[in-house]
Amino acid sequence: MIENKNIRRFVISGSPCSGKTTIINELAQRGFFTTPGIGRIAKRYNYCQNFNSLIELAFDLESLIPKGIDIVFSCGGLPDSIAYLKAYGKQATNEHYEFCRRIKYDKVFILSMIPNYFQDEFRDQSYELAMNIGKECENVYSYLGYETIYIPFMSIDDRVDRILSCIKANYMNL
Repeated sequence: MIENKNIRRFVISGSPCSGKTTIINELAQRGFFTTPGIGRIAKRYNYCQNFNSLIELAFDLESLIPKGIDIVFSCGGLPDSIAYLKAYGKQATNEHYEFCRRIKYDKVFILSMIPNYFQDEFRDQSYELAMNIGKECENVYSYLGYETIYIPFMSIDDRVDRILSCIKANYMNL
């Protein structure tokens, strides 16, 4: 299990076109350590065909966290990959869930989809499929025992401020 008691891990999750990458980029601009979206990397390098490759990728991303970092924001977590499997009508196995339990997150934030859904090179799902992926993200994290915090659509600064205030209220002075 990847678990370093000195690191607080927070996941920014949600459907395609919910603003995950934008929020992660803003958190990085504010000085927080972030890991890139596993989905974007997976799609770019065709990891989507093999769940075990996604697992390896997730653990590789974890290994990039420098010593001394105490807060990490991830653009999606490994459980997001199960949400994608399920949304595409594929079965997630017990082994998939067990791998997801190996990385522990302190909080999971689920972003609502932005009002004007659009497709691009990374986001080729229909609006309906994208909405289903978002619901599956909530379901998978809940199944794994996480309490999710819903972040509605609002300005980037307001979303980030809300995320940070939730963390500050529960964990630390930011």
